[in-house]
Amino acid sequence: GVLRPRVLRRPPLSRRSLVALTALAVCLAAVANAAGATRADAPTVAVTQTLTGLNDITAGGYEPPDVQVAAGPGFVVEMVNLAARTWRTATGAPAQQAQTIDLATFFGTGGDRLTDPRVIYDTASSRWFASIADVDSNSVKLAVSHSTDPTAAWSTYSFAAAGCPDQPRLGVADGIVVLAADVFSSCDESFAPMFGAE
Repeated sequence: GVLRPRVLRRPPLSRRSLVALTALAVCLAAVANAAGATRADAPTVAVTQTLTGLNDITAGGYEPPDVQVAAGPGFVVEMVNLAARTWRTATGAPAQQAQTIDLATFFGTGGDRLTDPRVIYDTASSRWFASIADVDSNSVKLAVSHSTDPTAAWSTYSFAAAGCPDQPRLGVADGIVVLAADVFSSCDESFAPMFGAE
């Protein structure tokens, strides 16, 4: 017989386990970065404050939470599953929550099923970039801020995929924006052959 791959589902992790894993990942990343800093003039990292991120109810109740965080001049933006939160930051002052918005509203997708958000700040263009997979339209949505203020106006764009775009990636360099995704024939949870990457 022909063996068919099947999707194995792990039991959901408890909230406490997710927080512990996130903290461990942050610690491991900090240790890994510190281990490579051997020169006397290497930059050092200091935590100046912590922010309480979006909770599972505001984020849509999905696990894993698909947390994405970006920092730019005067702001920190977090995207989690179906919501985004923005904080204003200033040296020597606590961060102030500026905005929480539903990602369907942000990307203008109506009732479409969304997943896998990404957000980055590009210093060269002084713009924020965000993307998300739209399962119902088989597309990747891209949003670009009009300024360094992520609470102000954004323009949104839609890029069709040949199938279901899973885990879209977003990159910006030298004035070029790159969107990529693993594309499957279907977005349902049954076995779907991969078409390839786009």
